[in-house]
Amino acid sequence: MQIVVVGSGLGGLRTVEELRRAGHTGPLTLVGEESEYPYDRPPLSKQALQDGAAPPLLRPVEDYPELDIDLRLGVAAVHLDRDARQLHLADETVLTYDALVLAPGAAPRRLPGPQLRGVHVLRTAEDAAALRSELLTHQALVVVGGGFIGCEVAASARLLGCEVDLVEALPGPLVRVLGPVLAARVRELHLDHGVRLHTGVGVRRLVGEEAVEGVELDDGRLLPARVVLVGLGVAPATDWLRGSFDLALDGGITCDEAGLAAPDVWALGDAAAWGAGPRVEHWTSAVEQAASVAQSV
Repeated sequence: MQIVVVGSGLGGLRTVEELRRAGHTGPLTLVGEESEYPYDRPPLSKQALQDGAAPPLLRPVEDYPELDIDLRLGVAAVHLDRDARQLHLADETVLTYDALVLAPGAAPRRLPGPQLRGVHVLRTAEDAAALRSELLTHQALVVVGGGFIGCEVAASARLLGCEVDLVEALPGPLVRVLGPVLAARVRELHLDHGVRLHTGVGVRRLVGEEAVEGVELDDGRLLPARVVLVGLGVAPATDWLRGSFDLALDGGITCDEAGLAAPDVWALGDAAAWGAGPRVEHWTSAVEQAASVAQSV
């Protein structure tokens, strides 16, 4: 049986590992859009920004041969033909499968309008390297969004000696996640470390022609900016599946309790909603779902 797994993040890698552990000895392909071997993402907003360290690999490179997989890195999946059981890749390769596992992960949300130089998101090692380079050059940052990524990047930028403004539409950073009491402590920590907080106000637009020059807030204030980090959460990286699936309103892949999204197609991780529950964007969910899918396949 030919099994193809899309997504070289935590969920995808753990799926191929669990499939081998469960006794699958047939052909197994792992497709990943990024050129790097699968790595841990949480350090991107911390060590990778602070000292330029490469994020730790999820599996040592020298251990891949024992998996005996066809590892295709640096190439995106662009189309799924479910009737023909074929996966089309950006390099025009067509992979035929007997079973398909979708673990495409999520992509950062961006602000509407033209994409200006100096405006960053943070999801990949390449994103982290590009942001760090600009922080070292300009020594100033405006962060849009006071979630985990926004707060961690703000803290890392301060450690690099940057001036930091953080804009959050809610009354404070992490209010929705932590509640008002703990969020108040987070607010104090950022203020104590020199972060300028602008809370209870949204972003009207980014100012600039080709490169960003400022961030205009809903109350009319203009924050000068050469470097902006947009940390407004993520959305399922499933645009390429439209037309192949009836995706949920948020772009998620709807599955049953075992991760089955369609005949011979399973999904897991950030892009998948299992059973009647919501999508869960969490490290442990990807690991647990990978083990479950491997048994189901």
